[in-house]
Amino acid sequence: MLRYISRIWKVGVFVLAVNSWGYGQFSAPQVVDSTAVGVADVAIADLDANGLADIVICQFPLAHRKIAVYWQQSPGQFSAPQVISAQINYPLKLALADVDNNGWTDIGFSSMMNSEIVWFPNTGGTIGAPLSIDTTIDRPRTFYFNDVEGDGDMDILAAGDIELALLRQTGPGSFSKELIQQVTEYYALHLKDVNGDTFVDLLVGSAQGLKIFLGDGSGGFTENNTILPNELIFLVYSDDLDGDQDNDVITLDSFSHELFWYRNDGDANFTFAQLLSSQAFNCKSVATADNDLDGDIDIFAAFDQHHIYVRFENQGAGIFGP
Repeated sequence: MLRYISRIWKVGVFVLAVNSWGYGQFSAPQVVDSTAVGVADVAIADLDANGLADIVICQFPLAHRKIAVYWQQSPGQFSAPQVISAQINYPLKLALADVDNNGWTDIGFSSMMNSEIVWFPNTGGTIGAPLSIDTTIDRPRTFYFNDVEGDGDMDILAAGDIELALLRQTGPGSFSKELIQQVTEYYALHLKDVNGDTFVDLLVGSAQGLKIFLGDGSGGFTENNTILPNELIFLVYSDDLDGDQDNDVITLDSFSHELFWYRNDGDANFTFAQLLSSQAFNCKSVATADNDLDGDIDIFAAFDQHHIYVRFENQGAGIFGP
């Protein structure tokens, strides 16, 4: 029995679905598409409400650039790609959410070269034509949908080359830009409550280290502190790694290629906890899950340069083994 599709992994021209059978055991990888060259990002959601998760990918090479959906028609069986756009210039990041509150998950993406964030409305499982959200953020590298003010509408938090911004939804599919910060280059973004006030906070990888911005629940964000202030940070992820009910941080030193995690004291103050790997070359993505069902969160990392996917088993209290 297929337990869940836990992560999509991009290796060369292959898109692989890694199927977890529980208790730390994995099936052989399933090749969904062996022709998907230059996959920049992958997202998973049930887009047609058939109870099965579908796959969305974006590809960025000029000769292959497109955004496509693979519809899961039965457990583990996917359709040929439905190309929903082949006119995107350097699509880099995908995000899925019900943008217009019609009960169906929509598709959003950022075009780095066009400096644009766009969404495809989903109506009844049919993906519509693209609609522009913003063209003012310079070269948006990453973005996330989140209802930052709790009004029931999805807003957007985005990191561009030289600005960090909130796009507040003012009406169905309409957004108003508010600048959060514009002092450096911004490379990575993750959303999580790190001070326990239930409001989403921002963890931002930048040219000035890993910046922590605390949210006030109304869409306001204030910079609180910085981890590794002298480093270029291209990767950031957050989860409760030691089981103490607050969210810790996983990040990568881009110069030393060291992947490590920092412990949160509950008030968004972080201290070094453990070096996970000193050979995390070109580590592009990290995910967490209790894969072996022992009650502890394990860490998964994709080392693109080595073409490997690594699992770090949590042996308890945030002590990780290989």
